[in-house]
Amino acid sequence: MYLFFVIATANELLRLRTFVQDFVVSKMGTTYIEPPTFDLNSSYEDSDFSTPLIFILSPGADPMASLVKFAEEKGAYHCKPARTV
Repeated sequence: MYLFFVIATANELLRLRTFVQDFVVSKMGTTYIEPPTFDLNSSYEDSDFSTPLIFILSPGADPMASLVKFAEEKGAYHCKPARTV
């Protein structure tokens, strides 16, 4: 019985979320629903030694290639090539 209640409540929350999203889109547009794209250069310019950039990753996210490319563009990444034996 408890499991049914949890599933029913979760289903109601999902429907409520969908309703609220649809309402916001119809009244104000998608600007308030879609997350903004991340601009690493702008974020870097806003940071300093006392306000560092902190990345919170989700499963499957790997920003390493973007960070290395950005560091290379700034002249801050110097990686020696791997030695083969």
